[in-house]
Amino acid sequence: MIKRKGRARGLVAAGVGAAFLLGAVWTSAHGADPDPASDTKVGAAAQWSLPLDITGDAALSGERDRLRNVLRPLLAYDGGVIWDFAGKVLTIQMTSDAAIDQARGMIAESGTNLQINFVRVEYSAKELDDLSNRLLGNQLQWAGATGIGGGHDVRSNRVILQVDREYKDAATLVGAIENLKDPRVSLELLDAIEGWRPESRVDG
Repeated sequence: MIKRKGRARGLVAAGVGAAFLLGAVWTSAHGADPDPASDTKVGAAAQWSLPLDITGDAALSGERDRLRNVLRPLLAYDGGVIWDFAGKVLTIQMTSDAAIDQARGMIAESGTNLQINFVRVEYSAKELDDLSNRLLGNQLQWAGATGIGGGHDVRSNRVILQVDREYKDAATLVGAIENLKDPRVSLELLDAIEGWRPESRVDG
């Protein structure tokens, strides 16, 4: 169990099986989804406008999607991918040396204009996604309270469970997380940002 402290941050989560969706997908603490009404308004307006490539990443995004399909046979070994936008480097994580060798060969045969790094990790993205969903979705059952945020963090190859140190049930939640004794899980104690407090996936 790794314990760390910090302010709320985004968790990079994605993988070959997650359409290379590289961005912040951490779950925010007492946990509400975005206002569906606002999503509807955006969707209604957007359907009449042309997509704008504000970041200049559209072509590279298409190439990452193509590589996702190339590597699909290795889905069982997929540890997630990380896209370094500034450096234009794609890091592909696999859970075995053999899978890395296969991935390297498949990409070489396919060809790509992206710079590729290969990294071996302990756990597959699917294993950590499943663990994250189970822990965050069933907090009351195993932790005795709700108020945990976080999610699967591809960079650390861990499930990050985040607790606001000043939350009313913080001691209970921290104790439950530590009692998991699961090497796939890291506890992160958060300091509230002025005017905002982290919230969990499940309302308490």
